[in-house]
Amino acid sequence: ESSQAWVPLRIVKPVSASSRLPVIIYLHATGGNLEQMHGRMELAAQRGYLTAAIDCRYHGRRSLPGQAGRHCYEDALVRAWRDGKERPFLLDNVWDLIILLDYLETRPDTDSSRIGMTGISLGGMHSWLTAALDERIAVAAPMIGVQNFGWAVENDSWHARVGTIPRVFAAAASDLGKPAVDAEVVRTVWNRIMPGLLEGFDAPHSLPCLAPRPFLIANGELDPRCPIRGLEEAVQQTRDAYEAAGALNHFQVYFEEGLGHSVSHGLDAQIDAFLDQHLLVGTAV
Repeated sequence: ESSQAWVPLRIVKPVSASSRLPVIIYLHATGGNLEQMHGRMELAAQRGYLTAAIDCRYHGRRSLPGQAGRHCYEDALVRAWRDGKERPFLLDNVWDLIILLDYLETRPDTDSSRIGMTGISLGGMHSWLTAALDERIAVAAPMIGVQNFGWAVENDSWHARVGTIPRVFAAAASDLGKPAVDAEVVRTVWNRIMPGLLEGFDAPHSLPCLAPRPFLIANGELDPRCPIRGLEEAVQQTRDAYEAAGALNHFQVYFEEGLGHSVSHGLDAQIDAFLDQHLLVGTAV
């Protein structure tokens, strides 16, 4: 049985509520864990939400004995590159989140028609992809996670993203007989550890799938891991999809001026306001 077959889950909610509650799922970044989401969860619970967070695969309590989250996760990515038996980069975590949605639907204290999802960096990627695949996510608001992987490969803008999980790319370069990581190595790794990423799941293909549900992309203007230029096409295609659905007001993009790959108070405020606007109507606590 896989060491990743169980999913640590934390629920934070108001002490008492007179009705079923809207839900926000909070997802941590690479090397993080659900504990880091607790502050946001408490604040949201005070506003009237039931909140949930999990440890992503090979993070937190799902790390292997003697290994910290980031190192454990990077080892798993190298194994995925070499044997292809797991998909710890994005796909396996999206599966876990779909199972979490199944569970939340069974709870008597949740309003399963009002489930929102947000996350930071890796958690933002999980938010975006889960929402694209599962319409039970009524509102999605990923933070510093939405990017165009294919554009980055084609435009020599992959270095910052690769630098967050360097070991799998170094291993791939060595296995492919390359003296260093280059665009070909990056493309080959993405195709191996997440089949379909560049052709089917990438931003231009998947973001329009969220229409007409409320969707906020919140990034930093100067984030080298999620370059704005790479998102221009995807954002326009997504706007077109929302306009065709008669829901253009449900799609928002917030690029914070001067912000790199980090979450600011301003970014948090945008996320909170967007989630509240679309999830809190009619809640009684």
